[in-house]
Amino acid sequence: MVPNIAAAVIKLGQQKKNDELKEILERIPTKELVDLVSSNIGGADGFTLWHFVLLGMTHSSKTSDKRFQITMAVLQQLNRVELATKVAFDIVSRLVLDLPKFGPDQLVEILEYCVESIRAGDPKSMGWKDLLPDVLSLLSQQVGRISVNGFIMTGVEYRKKVLDELFKMKIQNGILTSFTGMFREVQLSREEATLLVGKVCDAIRHLEALEIPALTFQLFHVCLKYSSLLVLPIYSLQKYFHKHYYKRIASNDCGDSTDFDSIEPVSDKELREAEETILYHLSNVTEFRLDEAQVVAMFKPFQNMPEFLLTPFVISALIAMSKINRTPDTMKVVSSHVMAFLVR
Repeated sequence: MVPNIAAAVIKLGQQKKNDELKEILERIPTKELVDLVSSNIGGADGFTLWHFVLLGMTHSSKTSDKRFQITMAVLQQLNRVELATKVAFDIVSRLVLDLPKFGPDQLVEILEYCVESIRAGDPKSMGWKDLLPDVLSLLSQQVGRISVNGFIMTGVEYRKKVLDELFKMKIQNGILTSFTGMFREVQLSREEATLLVGKVCDAIRHLEALEIPALTFQLFHVCLKYSSLLVLPIYSLQKYFHKHYYKRIASNDCGDSTDFDSIEPVSDKELREAEETILYHLSNVTEFRLDEAQVVAMFKPFQNMPEFLLTPFVISALIAMSKINRTPDTMKVVSSHVMAFLVR
């Protein structure tokens, strides 16, 4: 065997000697190749080796099981070592290109890996977010039935099982933003999207103020799958800022300094910064997706609920989605559907 196998594989790949690359990969014992690729995945040539191993096995019908074992070893290694975000992304993205070549049983194991990684909740190991949408899609398109942990079901049934499990799972705060953003790439029914958005909205109350803007950026995008869902995060955010900020401001204005329950460790500056960033995201995400008539239609059912509608955050959110916010120099207040709705 060549003394430096990794260098030999990379050299053959770079020289585009696909037949020789295929032959050397077929000859190397499975365990040796698994150890070689997984142990080097975080090194300087780790991605290059990974790429050419996958490429060489594409041309071989004899290495399907070997390729799968290497893949699972690499994925497990990603959960053990801390890599730069771009490095981990490149490794997973390269695998995604080859996913259609994996059999359904192998795809099931890869998806189970994703689910268990989400359950573990390690913010340093989030390759699953770029992997799960494609694996889930491929399995849901499978013709016939597949075996999942001893149970036989269709791909569509398995997809539902996985989503149900994810929607019921406790998601650690450290991965919640990535978890939410992942679903931008997953086709969801209205019912599924509602469950997801409700789950994430419920978690908002447990977050620090400066954790919320990045989460809401992803959440607003998910909501636009069915735009009426935007009401849910706006309602949750209204409750959050009322509890942590506006309630205290109102109490101070009334000269009441005895409400110790309203004293929070978060500074007013952080709360204002978080709110401003959230409103900025809301404006940008909806700018080319919702017009003012749609915004008004979304909030019209709450017209007789001033305790919700006429609150500082909700008013600010409505204005953020209005033309007068985006083009203040050219838009007249009287021609704004949103402003007309607010003053009724």
